[in-house]
Amino acid sequence: MTLCNMKDLLLTAKKNSFAVGYFEAWDMYSLEAAAIAAEKENAPIVLGFGGMTVNQNWLGNFGIEPLGKYAKKVAENLKVPASVYLNEVYDFNHIVKGIESGFNAVLFNSSHLSLEKNIIETKKVVEFAHKNKAHVQGEVGSLPEFESNEDTSLLTNPNIAKQFVDETKIDFLGVSIGNVHMHSKGKYTPNLKLLREIQKKIELPLVIHGTTGFPENKISDAINSGVAMFQVGTILKENFYNSVKNAIINSDTIDNIHDYVGSRKKTDFLEIGKNKIIELLSKYIKLFNAQNKKDYYG
Repeated sequence: MTLCNMKDLLLTAKKNSFAVGYFEAWDMYSLEAAAIAAEKENAPIVLGFGGMTVNQNWLGNFGIEPLGKYAKKVAENLKVPASVYLNEVYDFNHIVKGIESGFNAVLFNSSHLSLEKNIIETKKVVEFAHKNKAHVQGEVGSLPEFESNEDTSLLTNPNIAKQFVDETKIDFLGVSIGNVHMHSKGKYTPNLKLLREIQKKIELPLVIHGTTGFPENKISDAINSGVAMFQVGTILKENFYNSVKNAIINSDTIDNIHDYVGSRKKTDFLEIGKNKIIELLSKYIKLFNAQNKKDYYG
């Protein structure tokens, strides 16, 4: 299929009570895992890379352009609907370079700014993106990292969110409802009542970050409350790392190192990691009720 714009991808999901997964990649193996899982489950997918956890100098000088071109090429060759997304970058110049390199959706990480500054900077991103046929996720509220925070001022205020959406003209909104970035120990408690209040104010597709710690039995409730995309990252890296580590520990004497690193053979440690996360991605696609939804798209 041809590359699908992310606005249509998420609006269709929202209308039909499922959500699309953005499974954050960090290299070719992890991006391919997301693509393979999507085709396996006949599901729409958001492919892409994130800028929050990587070296910013590398990202700007070497990373964005090849990542964007590679992700776009993979998406265009898929048999399911796919968008290409640059997630959580801090520099407007990275946004520009990303869109020019093939990403057709972006998130400018501005939630740490004051509301006034957030609106100004996000409008700038939206103007450039829409001019170049790309779409924008914005954020209101802030997510804690690694563990839950009882500070309610971090949560998304529905009235402020509506103001932000109206003034910036973003295409989808990332919300803070108790979700946690890079949460890897247990599950946090999302405030679904707040999510429903946000949904009443905003017609746009909503996005959940920090899905690793999101309770699986609350996913369908979130979808019914306007969530059209879940962003998944931490749990993928954990499973990739653990499977590669175990493969290395349990390997016999290595006669030819080339068979074990980058060969794409069964012995390739990185291929073992990729296959592990394909299994996990299939599970998440089904939790999002996104399996067998290819035909919902023209």
